[in-house]
Amino acid sequence: RGQWTQTRKGSPGNVHMFEDVLYTNGVTSSALVMAIKLAGSSNERVVGAAFCDPSACTFQVCEFSDNQLFSNLEALIVQVGARECLVITDKGNVAYQKACEVVERCNVM
Repeated sequence: RGQWTQTRKGSPGNVHMFEDVLYTNGVTSSALVMAIKLAGSSNERVVGAAFCDPSACTFQVCEFSDNQLFSNLEALIVQVGARECLVITDKGNVAYQKACEVVERCNVM
């Protein structure tokens, strides 16, 4: 009595164990996972992004210039609907900290 057992495990980007629950009622939201890498100087930032959609079996990459506020990165995250994001971190770098803030502001894990 009062004992719980874990029967399924997942995250927003890994929903394979929940596919029968999610997709039997016509729900087709994808669990898109993305990764970003920053490059460039302090004046112009270059963002490299990769996206993986396991439910559609697709992988996409892009590279674009962005400003100091990372407004293009934010727009991209919102448009593709990513649920998880991997960021190469450099805690001492202000640009990486700002990019992480953008990712968190978009409610991406």
